[in-house]
Amino acid sequence: MKLQALRTPPDTILASALATIAERDSVVRRRMVLLGLLWDQARQSQTGLTARVRARLGQACFGRQPELAFRRDVQFIRTILARAGQTLKYSRSASQAGYYIVGQSAQPSALIRAIPGAANELDHAQIVIWARLTPAARLRLADALTHDVLSLASQAQRRGQPGLSVTDAQREVLHRHYEATSS
Repeated sequence: MKLQALRTPPDTILASALATIAERDSVVRRRMVLLGLLWDQARQSQTGLTARVRARLGQACFGRQPELAFRRDVQFIRTILARAGQTLKYSRSASQAGYYIVGQSAQPSALIRAIPGAANELDHAQIVIWARLTPAARLRLADALTHDVLSLASQAQRRGQPGLSVTDAQREVLHRHYEATSS
């Protein structure tokens, strides 16, 4: 007796099934987040990738042996990509070090979509002022702006969910941001 080939469910059903599995299994959830980060932006280091995954899932998401968990996650992702005809590589080149999926853009897709709109908003006076700043002053300004935006967004998050701690509110804001930019 010959078994008939099973029909593959539609992608929406498969995506829903995978999301349900990821909700129930922290390792699958971590690997899906990692795969999304790798797919969306190339040339990321282990340190950068683990920090971004932790920002979404919490500091303990890699368990007691984070380096080992990361290596296993990367091996799993390599296997999944290979089955789909893709290749995950790591470059040690000083100018382009990090993990990347062969054929994927090095820039996040959200950034590529945002560039034309951002170019229309340039103000020559701001560019002149920025050019006068020292590199250290530019870094301090960027850091202050980042902290201000995170603080404002976290305050709004806590107004919507009063029981959240400041840390949990910041984690939720960062999760929402990175989730939006990786889709």
